Amino acid sequence: MRSRVYKRPYRPITLTPGRIEPAFPLRRMAEQLMREETFVATGRDALTLVHSEQLTAVLTVARRGTTCDAHRLPGPTIIVAITGTLTIAPGAGGHAVRIAEGDAVGLGSGIDHTVKARRDCAFLTLIGAHDAPRSAGAMHRTPHRATASSGCPPPAGTPASPPPRSGA
Repeated sequence: MRSRVYKRPYRPITLTPGRIEPAFPLRRMAEQLMREETFVATGRDALTLVHSEQLTAVLTVARRGTTCDAHRLPGPTIIVAITGTLTIAPGAGGHAVRIAEGDAVGLGSGIDHTVKARRDCAFLTLIGAHDAPRSAGAMHRTPHRATASSGCPPPAGTPASPPPRSGA
């Protein structure tokens, strides 16, 4: 049996000003996710790595042919393919973008989209805080609250991710 890189329940880190957080061994974490019961049963799984008011980072794995239902992320988003190939398709109009290992795609705030694994894949979703409506010339920032997997809505019947750990 391979050693575990993380333990469940996993608590996402909270970024702290003036501090560099430990590195994430993304490929090894993805391999471990692909061995978990949720992936075996549903073809996908995810782990929220970072959760703060300004940024949420989610590592997602998906089996070839798995499609993440249409969803919308409230902040600007970057999706980085770590392994495999996936397609990101907008909900209405526009064209699908295919990315492979090492490629990334950017999505503006509030775009409905689906994600389909063309090959077994792992991808990192980075979700920034979104802008609230401007009021009297001031811009307010609203935090993004991660769902069970943020980069993909959770498969039906799977438990929600644990709440972010406090402190750090």
